[in-house]
Amino acid sequence: YGVDPAKIKISGLPLNPTFREVDEIDAQNARRAFGLDPDKFTVFVNAGWVGGGNIPVIFKELIRGELDVQAIFLAGKNEALRIEAEELAKTAKFPVKVIGYSDEVEKLMQSANVMVSKLGGLTTFEALACRLPIIADGTTPPMPQEAGTLKLLADGGAGILLERSVDIVPTIRSLIGDSVRYRDLRAATRGLATPDATERIVREIAALMPKPVLPSPAEAAAG
Repeated sequence: YGVDPAKIKISGLPLNPTFREVDEIDAQNARRAFGLDPDKFTVFVNAGWVGGGNIPVIFKELIRGELDVQAIFLAGKNEALRIEAEELAKTAKFPVKVIGYSDEVEKLMQSANVMVSKLGGLTTFEALACRLPIIADGTTPPMPQEAGTLKLLADGGAGILLERSVDIVPTIRSLIGDSVRYRDLRAATRGLATPDATERIVREIAALMPKPVLPSPAEAAAG
């Protein structure tokens, strides 16, 4: 596009600093705050702001599973989806916490061991900043600006692409039963996360600003 490559800086996506890695004690406290077992493997099903895509279908498949887990379902501002999810949760064989809109998404991520979500750019990097592996909805075509996120996640090894909704239960089961696989996914998030991107962007912009010219003492006295 005619821009000198030397003038282009790749700094990562700016995030709220509340999206960050926490230790296991803080993760347990986050689970307690949501009324969940602090020691149980937790699946965060994130339907996004409006609860669209194929995530509700994946959730239906998930709750049919015989799994030693607990789950959080975030319906966003889709009230009809929240009501539907609450009814479905009553049939689950494991504890399910259904939430509508929340302004504490970082705490939801920090309470979880894995997130099931579509690959929105912001959501993906918020999860990576929290060191949260992602099971990505591969059944819903991504928006053009989100297409590269899938390749990034796959190449970086920090997530799993779910190509069929019915695969969600065996996928979760594999993470519970194979601690090495889960550990590798979580470790890979560190290589993709850019939690300090906001600070780096501010520093880059500040470095480009001209230094102010201060008046000499004589000029200041005269002026």
